[in-house]
Amino acid sequence: MRFLILFLFLFISGCATLSESECIHGDWFEIGQTDGRNGYKSSRVEKHSKACQKTNTNVDFDAYMQGRKDGLKYYCSPQNGFDSGLEGSYYNKVCPIELEREFLEYYSYGKEIYIVNNEISSVENEMDQKERELEDDDTTDEERRYLRKDIKYLIKDLRRLNRELINLEQRYNDLL
Repeated sequence: MRFLILFLFLFISGCATLSESECIHGDWFEIGQTDGRNGYKSSRVEKHSKACQKTNTNVDFDAYMQGRKDGLKYYCSPQNGFDSGLEGSYYNKVCPIELEREFLEYYSYGKEIYIVNNEISSVENEMDQKERELEDDDTTDEERRYLRKDIKYLIKDLRRLNRELINLEQRYNDLL
């Protein structure tokens, strides 16, 4: 029973968006600004409010929303859109309408490169697997012929993907 209570306490406290100290001494403009810079939805303030209930601290919603609005200027920038796409990050649809179009344009550029990089990794992993099978003493001669043929096609695919990646990077370097 003690273990269960300790686990629940750790689980619940691990879900808190702010520490007790942040609730009591936090600058709500700065907290909102950080959340905006990280692309969190405005509903995150409700989670902060819930996390701060145990300290009897009230959230300054106006300061938080002003800070978040300021932070979104960074998050919704074209460069951050590109970087977010390049990392494969999910877009939470938080950008104001006046910033969203350009953000999404650059986000899609980064996402294209991210997808090609993932395809390259996938092909490389498949090649590694087939090369290990090729070196395996239990592999028959007939299996080796098929493996060599598969590797040959994978090499062609890898070359194509690398050319595609170079073209994408050149195209987008000119934009940034």
